[in-house]
Amino acid sequence: GNRGRGQIYPDGSKSNNTVYNASAAGI
Repeated sequence: GNRGRGQIYPDGSKSNNTVYNASAAGI
């Protein structure tokens, strides 16, 4: 998975799993 890579966060929050989950869910 891409978790922890810190390249998928639109706001640059590398440690924010909530942002990752939201992105993964397509929200």
